[in-house]
Amino acid sequence: MQNYFYNILPYDIQHYIFQLRLFNILQKNYYRLISQKMTIANIVLNYDFQYFTPYQYNYLYNNLIFNLNSNIYMDTKNNNTLFLLKKTLNTLTINDDKLWWLRKFIIPIENSLILYKYIPNANNNISINNNIYYECWSTYFKLLKKLNITPSLNLIYQIM
Repeated sequence: MQNYFYNILPYDIQHYIFQLRLFNILQKNYYRLISQKMTIANIVLNYDFQYFTPYQYNYLYNNLIFNLNSNIYMDTKNNNTLFLLKKTLNTLTINDDKLWWLRKFIIPIENSLILYKYIPNANNNISINNNIYYECWSTYFKLLKKLNITPSLNLIYQIM
């Protein structure tokens, strides 16, 4: 279908209309992405973190080359953590506040990966949800690569 009114407009007005339409589309996508990041940040802030037991913390503290950065972790054998990790991989960019995401999100996931690597029966489910754990493992390294963050040496090398 041809728009006869639009075709008879001068070129500069046609160009201006294209600019307005493009600006509206870009603005809508930008605010959608910002709202997704804000939602993920709120979920991370309200997440129910788990804490190492004294035995787990002492065992890891005494046997790892590099000490743990905190006492909290996100359970990487949980579907919600995997979903949050994948969503974060898709929405974060290298221009975001990497230090905040590192302290609030990446380090707790790293602690969980270290925990289940060196103490596999930490939650009394040795073989349950291992596929979720391995997906979290690979998605975690993809996220680090995307954000240009060096992975923990405790995860790369077999220390114990």
